[in-house]
Amino acid sequence: MIQETTDRVQKVNIHNQELRRASAIIGSLSSMFFATYYINLEKDTFRPVTQKEAVENVLGDERNYTQGIKLYAESFICPEDHETYLKCFDRQNLLDTLCKEQSFVATEYRMLPDAQNKRAWIRASVVLAETAEDGSPKRAVYVAQDVTESKQKEEREQQALREACEAANHANEAKSEFMSRMSHDIRTPMNAIIGMTAIAEKYLDDKERVADCLNKITVSSKHLLSLINEVLDMSKIESGKIELVEEEVNLADLIDNLVTMIRPVIQEKNHSLAVDIANVEHENVIGDSVRMQQIFMNILSNAAKYTLDGGKIELNVVERPSGIQGYGSYEFMFRDNGIGMSKEFLEKLFEPFSREANSRVNKIEGTGLGMAIARNIARIMNGDIVVESTLGKGTTFVVTLSFKLADVTDPNAKKKEAQSQTDYETALVGRRVLLVEDNALNREIAEEVIAQTGVIVESAADGKEALEMFEKSPAQYYDMIFMDIQMPVMNGYDATTAIRALEHEDAVSIPIIAMTANAFAEDIRMSRKAGMNEHLTKPLDMEQLMQCLRKWLA
Repeated sequence: MIQETTDRVQKVNIHNQELRRASAIIGSLSSMFFATYYINLEKDTFRPVTQKEAVENVLGDERNYTQGIKLYAESFICPEDHETYLKCFDRQNLLDTLCKEQSFVATEYRMLPDAQNKRAWIRASVVLAETAEDGSPKRAVYVAQDVTESKQKEEREQQALREACEAANHANEAKSEFMSRMSHDIRTPMNAIIGMTAIAEKYLDDKERVADCLNKITVSSKHLLSLINEVLDMSKIESGKIELVEEEVNLADLIDNLVTMIRPVIQEKNHSLAVDIANVEHENVIGDSVRMQQIFMNILSNAAKYTLDGGKIELNVVERPSGIQGYGSYEFMFRDNGIGMSKEFLEKLFEPFSREANSRVNKIEGTGLGMAIARNIARIMNGDIVVESTLGKGTTFVVTLSFKLADVTDPNAKKKEAQSQTDYETALVGRRVLLVEDNALNREIAEEVIAQTGVIVESAADGKEALEMFEKSPAQYYDMIFMDIQMPVMNGYDATTAIRALEHEDAVSIPIIAMTANAFAEDIRMSRKAGMNEHLTKPLDMEQLMQCLRKWLA
């Protein structure tokens, strides 16, 4: 009897110790959670350890657990989360789920909006605290924690991921569309080139027919080259590798060259082109003429393409006051009365691969890269492009660029250098150039083109051979060197540097001209750094080649 009493006392003491330990655990948890409850699963009751005043006013002190969670859900939880909450914390679910292997269950839910219409996110958990001898759960601890901040962070991250995914999908769709369109646009001029070549071979004795084929081959080749250049330019811009060349540029001459290039298209479509540069005080600036011309030519050619026959195109250049000493701010305005653009397309005009998809423009060739390239270059040059357009009425582009002003010591220098075309061509006859080109076909083409001017051409297959030929030559034997860049044995940069370092009498003074497919601004910079005087790009432009020969030989 005494032993039984002793055993009961020990059991009570052990139970009280467990309760104290549980209370201690709950007490420590209360610092982490805004609500803690002790649940007796056997009796289906619970009592609060800590809880908010608003909840206490509804639930009170110890009461039935099953009724309590239902009342709590109805009073405080967002209706959309009622079912999830009650299913998770249902007494029978706790009895069936909680065990040594799974010591807790948890769920997240949203509270009803507060006075500021904000919804808090709560994470509630029931943790097993005591089991019966058979292992079934007897008591548990209910804790609740505000996780609003972490949920908002999670939602922001998920939103960012969704937006990134949408952007990636949009980019992939645009690029897929671009590749499909490029496949068509590249095949079109290629088909013309191959077809016209076959026709020319068939009618070799018909000079008029052959001349017509060659003219169409030339047009198609230039179009194909422009497509390739735009794709390569966009790749350079996206990788951040585009660089600008600083050189003296006369804006009047640049506009004059621009008009000369666009004139055939203007005449073909019977457009009128009005140019006004009267409001420019400083014509000579420091800038990249090639990139400037690229921007302007893109806009002007679009104006010509998207303006119906007999339309009007205007180009106005205005110099604005600049707040920086020694710099000028310039506005180049291009206005046409063409077909215009929709408001929806204007919003994505400067996105890569964008073209308006409708019957008005579907037959007009283009990559959809031109305006993206133009604006990126303008921004690299500390400028920008803005556009206004109305469907059926026309479009206005305004390019704003800032340039360092150039020092002009002799405004009549160019006039003093002018000579007649006949004098230039006569001066070329008998002059000798060294052509350095590793590709046999390109070498044959260049030899034939240059020889047509009366210039004597000698060739080298790589930079090392050219270096040896020049070193062995007597003084003033060669008048100029055309140097390819990418060659085996010794490339064009190294060959030029080596030639400039020779003790040959002409090593420093002989003009060395890059003649290469390396056509980017950094390629021009590298050729000049190596000691080259000028940079010609392949495919060779006859007029550009003639100007180069006249400049350095005549």
